Amino acid sequence: MRSKTDRSHWPIQVVSSFEQADEVDFAFYESLTAQQRLDMMVELVGHNQHGFTTGLERIHRLPKGE
Repeated sequence: MRSKTDRSHWPIQVVSSFEQADEVDFAFYESLTAQQRLDMMVELVGHNQHGFTTGLERIHRLPKGE
């Protein structure tokens, strides 16, 4: 299944820190319309339902009893 989201217009930017990367990511997602963000989320959920991803897993580490 091919991606339905057109990523050809997404900017590519080189950053020098994780903080700067977070700022760039936030600015990008903030620039999207609500419909564009919703479409991206629906696409990710659809991939999960069709077996393209294994889904999210919860990992619990329980302390050993004393």
